[in-house]
Amino acid sequence: MKKAAFTQLKEELNAKRQELLTLVKGMESARNSEDKSSAGDKHETARAMAQNELDKYQNQLSLLNKSLTFLGQIDPDKECKTIESGALVKTNEGHYLFAISHGRIEVQNQDLFVISMAAPIGQAFATKKVGDEILFQGRNIKIEAIS
Repeated sequence: MKKAAFTQLKEELNAKRQELLTLVKGMESARNSEDKSSAGDKHETARAMAQNELDKYQNQLSLLNKSLTFLGQIDPDKECKTIESGALVKTNEGHYLFAISHGRIEVQNQDLFVISMAAPIGQAFATKKVGDEILFQGRNIKIEAIS
């Protein structure tokens, strides 16, 4: 399940990356086409709005590329004995993949939460092993398996 989770996560991120690249190209084209107008303030406002959208998409793309780079540094075949980046963890509350902040994905008909070690729950789980329990937001979470 761990390898399938990494594969699916990378596929989702790459699809989002392609979508953002398309949006960036479109916004660059829209911004550049505004250069040809001579409508004064209206022209400047439209150009500024296009630039703001372009900046937003470029920032999202930059963060996504960092996530993909980080994922590429994790060996999905590595068997983890404690919770660290790359660990797939089964608990009494569900499955967690500790890698990047992404949220829920479905892998092999199971919900899996992809979480960064830097997130509060990731910090609570850090270095724990099978059989350990953590108290997080009033919930006792028991670690049943780590791979």
